[in-house]
Amino acid sequence: MGLGVVALLALVNSPVDVGLPSFSAASEKKDKGETSSGEATVGDLLRCPSLWLVSFCYMVVFCAKTGTVDWGQLYLLEDRKHTQYVASAFTSSVESGGFLGGILAGYLTDLVLKNRPADANKERGNPRMPMAAFFMVCVLGCLHLLQFSITEESSKLWISTIGFMLGAGFYGPIAIYGVVASESAPIHLSGTSHAVVALAANVGAIISGLPFSYIAKYYSWSAIFFILEVTTAVNLVLMFLCRNLNYNMAKKKMD
Repeated sequence: MGLGVVALLALVNSPVDVGLPSFSAASEKKDKGETSSGEATVGDLLRCPSLWLVSFCYMVVFCAKTGTVDWGQLYLLEDRKHTQYVASAFTSSVESGGFLGGILAGYLTDLVLKNRPADANKERGNPRMPMAAFFMVCVLGCLHLLQFSITEESSKLWISTIGFMLGAGFYGPIAIYGVVASESAPIHLSGTSHAVVALAANVGAIISGLPFSYIAKYYSWSAIFFILEVTTAVNLVLMFLCRNLNYNMAKKKMD
């Protein structure tokens, strides 16, 4: 409630209120040479392969994040025979790493955009996506360590370090994918674009629930993290193959 009061006093309705140019005007200037953004429809947006790529990536990272937070404690308790104290410390470490991952993702992607050459091909690829792939490599490595380096004798410090790096790796792409979806679509469809990829993330969270519990019931908790590791690797391969995809969602050049 206290933060709500601060937000009420500190937030502004639009850039114009603080002397900055209108976002709509800046967007129209940026998109000069393209058709009016109002001509694009939701159907045009849904036919863009880049939207579905971002949605799939968002689903995978959210599935991995939710699965790790929900089942990580049980994995450490039942499969690796650690105490509740160590298992709880792991979960806290994952969420703590999220602070670093979210802030680092924003800073690094803005830095990449700032240093991007003016003559770069802005129709192919998205400069934020390689940074998301970097975080996903971190996730892949930590999932592997979580399975194959943790034993009953592993220290709490080592387990918490893996959890912290996992959290940073999870929350980096989570911060990036929503921005990519919003900034790649026409301004009047940016909210819709973000909603679509956010829906995919929710699907990932659902997958990490009941289906994964059945897998653990018939196999082990370790099997869940092996599946997440394989899925993350597939996601990275797909991101590499689609690195030059057109991210100008529903934006068409004038004849």
